[in-house]
Amino acid sequence: MLHTLIIADFEGIIDVYDFQNIDKCRELYTEEVQVYIKALLESGVDKITICDAHNEGNLISPKITENSDAYRQDRISFAGIWCFF
Repeated sequence: MLHTLIIADFEGIIDVYDFQNIDKCRELYTEEVQVYIKALLESGVDKITICDAHNEGNLISPKITENSDAYRQDRISFAGIWCFF
């Protein structure tokens, strides 16, 4: 079984230049991590753990797994700020 860890942080997300509109930034953060998830699943990864390494680890929307059948809950887990793999 191939298990992958994604460690994401808010400051490295494309199109996030400031935090004035936190909801828009959160949306961009979630969308970018979705791209990584999709690519990993399509390349044969069995399980993905996501570590949101910003603040308290709660900025990636839990709705990240709702956009596709490929994002089955049993294949995706969230570690929050504490990344135990």
